Amino acid sequence: MENTYLYAYLKIFNKELLDFPLDAVTKKLQVQPTSARKRGEQANPEHPRLYKFTSWLLEFSRETYNSRDVLDPILAAFQSKTAELNQLKHEKLKSI
Repeated sequence: MENTYLYAYLKIFNKELLDFPLDAVTKKLQVQPTSARKRGEQANPEHPRLYKFTSWLLEFSRETYNSRDVLDPILAAFQSKTAELNQLKHEKLKSI
């Protein structure tokens, strides 16, 4: 039987603003991202491409056939963060 890897993620970004303070998002959510990229950073040291916008990402992946194995950790991390996520959305990540 072949290996099956599933992943789920929540990504926060703002294409209109392009940049926002990543530390402020982490502090407000009290969740450490698995990846955080700043606009203008080099995407890969071997290539000149730069990130076009800032993003904050929490991702879970594992070898499994059950999607709940990757969805549940995301849901658990943000289940009590609805107010914080809505606040980030309404602030448009400008003044956090």
